[in-house]
Amino acid sequence: MIKVDLRSKVIGHDHSAFMVRPGSNYKLYNVFLETEAIFADILGLELRAGVSLEQQDQITAQLHRAGAIRSFRRTNDAPPSRRIEDYADLKNDHSIRQLRLILKGFFEVARKGDLVLVPPSTFSKDAVIGELTSLPTDLVTAVVNGERLYGRRVKWLGRLPKGKLSPYLLDLISKPNAFVRLRSDERPAILREAYGSYILPGENGSPDECRARFDVDDPEFTTTDDLYIQAFFSFVAANSKRLRANETELLEIKSAAFEPLTGTDAFDLQSNINSPGFLNLSSVSFGALVAAALFSLAITVGPEAVAAAEQGTILIGNSLDANDPCTAAVHEEVIQHLRLLGVEKWTEACEIARSASDSTGINGQANIVVE
Repeated sequence: MIKVDLRSKVIGHDHSAFMVRPGSNYKLYNVFLETEAIFADILGLELRAGVSLEQQDQITAQLHRAGAIRSFRRTNDAPPSRRIEDYADLKNDHSIRQLRLILKGFFEVARKGDLVLVPPSTFSKDAVIGELTSLPTDLVTAVVNGERLYGRRVKWLGRLPKGKLSPYLLDLISKPNAFVRLRSDERPAILREAYGSYILPGENGSPDECRARFDVDDPEFTTTDDLYIQAFFSFVAANSKRLRANETELLEIKSAAFEPLTGTDAFDLQSNINSPGFLNLSSVSFGALVAAALFSLAITVGPEAVAAAEQGTILIGNSLDANDPCTAAVHEEVIQHLRLLGVEKWTEACEIARSASDSTGINGQANIVVE
């Protein structure tokens, strides 16, 4: 049995990404990384786990106390009272409303599974990207400089050099924003760094976009390497177009590489060839995942994949989402490719893929286990 794991994250319609400042003057940046959590830089709180923000005991009084402590830290005046009773009858003002909005972002608005981007103080450090792994009411605490902070668990997934952040993000970071939902057009770059391969489902269940990441290890990336890689991806795209037209005669790779493709038939390839580098292949519908599965089969299994497809011993799944609606369609199309290509045409494609892999170390996110 040949098991292909697509390892692609399915991104829900309600998924969001947020910029979270690591405290005033970025003082909590290392705390965030070391504890695998994000914390609201608001002192004097006494929050209870498992309780929504608005049901916390005397939350308005707690915010007034937090505001008084924050003012004290800025002015170094006489220390404020820590007795919650001293703040019980105070009314909200702008500063208290701002603190409440920050807490709402941390413990109400951001959902489990959403992404957070934490910026660094200088351009010599990276912005880190993580996924919230706890529910809004599942609080985590840390004591920093004698003060208890409350926050959320995070799994750190990726990094972006501060200098490569978009102008929008750099402008956002330059302002005193503590917790901000990012614009939808900023999500793709963050999703790429977090997950590599991912699926954005459309309204009808088929994906609006699929993206597959391929890592490149060798810094000596030549034009020949680029030609071979693009030839393989064009080979998949051209033959996928033929399958959609119910054609049974598929193209060999040298012809398919120069097949004119437009619109949704074509894949989009973005490259960042450093050491190490990566390629991002994206498509409307699930074509990029078909290409990822076939590329992994080409370099790992080789010509024998055709016989396995005929015998029904190739199984394609997605360990990052067992209910991924695309996996069944990807499996069916991969099997169609292999059966209709036959050994001769598939072997030629395998040679091209393996030449690129041997030269550059290119390897897709799809993982193969042969049992």
